[in-house]
Formats: sequence, structure tokens, C-alpha cells
Amino acid sequence: MDLVPAFVGLLVGIGFYNAGFVTLVTHPDAPPAVSWTLMTIGFGIATVAGWYGLQIIAPNIAVSTIKP
Repeated sequence: MDLVPAFVGLLVGIGFYNAGFVTLVTHPDAPPAVSWTLMTIGFGIATVAGWYGLQIIAPNIAVSTIKP
């Protein structure tokens, strides 16, 4: 349950990035700033969510792999 916000954040970030990319490809007459803004927001959300998930997972990996 601890990783649910990370997965939701990743999905939302990927969705924003995808929306920006699809806008860039399918609407050549639209201003590029709209697409790049959506893609930047998506990349930022996905980065923060990934960092959040890594902070939860990394201590468990470190504890389980280090042998005394």
C-alpha cells in the first residue's frame, strides 16, 4: 500500500507526457508550447513519483542485500 501513490503518480505523469506528445504529433497547427508544457509537467510528475517510490524501495533492498 505504500507504493500506491508512486504508481498513481507515474501513471498520471505518463498520461500528461503522452497527451503532450499526441498533441505535438496530431495537431501540427497548435502552438508547440502547449505540447512541451504538457510533456514537461508529465516528466516532472513521473520523476517525483519515481523518486518517492525509490525512497520506499531502496532501504528494503539495501537491508536485504547487505550481509553482516
